[in-house]
Amino acid sequence: MKTGYRMKTTCRRDYLQRIYQRYRDARNSEKVRILDEFCANCGYHRKYAIRLLNGAPPESKPVRRPRRGRRVSYGAQVISILEAVWEAADYPWSLRLKALLPQWMPWIRRHFRLTAKIEEQLLRISPRAIDYRLRSRKRVLRKRIYGSTKPGTLLKQQIPVKTDRWDVQVPGFTEIDLVSHSGASAGGDCCHSLNLTDIYSTWVETRAVLGKGQEGVRQALEPIGWKVREAENGQAAVEALAAGRVDVIILDLMMPKMDGFEFLDELRSRLDWQDIPVVVITAKDLTQEDRDRLNGGVERIIQKSDRDAMLRQLSREIAKCVKRQATRVA
Repeated sequence: MKTGYRMKTTCRRDYLQRIYQRYRDARNSEKVRILDEFCANCGYHRKYAIRLLNGAPPESKPVRRPRRGRRVSYGAQVISILEAVWEAADYPWSLRLKALLPQWMPWIRRHFRLTAKIEEQLLRISPRAIDYRLRSRKRVLRKRIYGSTKPGTLLKQQIPVKTDRWDVQVPGFTEIDLVSHSGASAGGDCCHSLNLTDIYSTWVETRAVLGKGQEGVRQALEPIGWKVREAENGQAAVEALAAGRVDVIILDLMMPKMDGFEFLDELRSRLDWQDIPVVVITAKDLTQEDRDRLNGGVERIIQKSDRDAMLRQLSREIAKCVKRQATRVA
């Protein structure tokens, strides 16, 4: 009667230890009987059983190599910096984020306190480790960023859509798409990418379109007699100030190339610009560290909210700043 596949692994090992030497000392005719018994009891294939009995002596206990534990090589500060860069770079995938990290090092040094060890870990982390470390953050943001809105049947029936052939044979038929770079929140102003694609040649032109807040401020101030000069980023603002002094600076903190914090540092480093009043308008949720950096460097911080209320408050602050400047001159 076959009893194979009923013995546990430890029992099979003990049975092999007991039968091994008996098999080696037996004659050929006895070996056949021992081999049949061994295969029937353990359920081994005959050739595998012969290999075990003719191989090295079985050990009383298997030698287990100690498992190498995976030590945590990236601390909480490394992960927090990684998340900040990932969000600021508009959520690139892990391979692209790995390639971007060396280029973002100047930005990281300005916004975080880096040690040589942390910088070395940021440059060493692999794309697979990035995916592993950011998996919980991605899980939270996936629904919030991409959403799950689908067009309903009523929407399709009520809105007439005129379709045409897309197999055009000449250039000139274009497709325009405006992409919002608002991250996890659509509140406040943000940057957009205006993409124009020629359908025939697939030629693409892309332009950056800033939020409408800047245009609203200009339209509100010019009719009441203010002369407004605009700058698309902090570096352009520094160049504009070098060309001519202004009475008041209305500053947004989130700008490309040079953000509002860096612009303030540059502004206060120049003796001839230190007395220019600055009013900050921002949609950024300011942390205590942000407020500490702005403390003493700006006249007022205005959060972007209702447009009319924000513009009224801005007009009052500008009037106060100009009156204060005139008093100082007198």
